[in-house]
Amino acid sequence: MWGAIVNYVFQGENIANNRYVENIGKKILYKEGRYDAKTNKFKPFIEK
Repeated sequence: MWGAIVNYVFQGENIANNRYVENIGKKILYKEGRYDAKTNKFKPFIEK
C-alpha cells in the first residue's frame, strides 16, 4: 500500500483504486503546499 501512496503523491494516480490511499496522498500534498485553491485540485510532484 505504501507504494500506491507514493505513486499518488508523485504522479497523481491511484492505481489501487483505494480511497484510503487517495486520502493519505491528499494530506501529504496539502501539507507540502501542492493544493491549488483556485482550481480546487491537488498537484502531484511530477506534473505531466
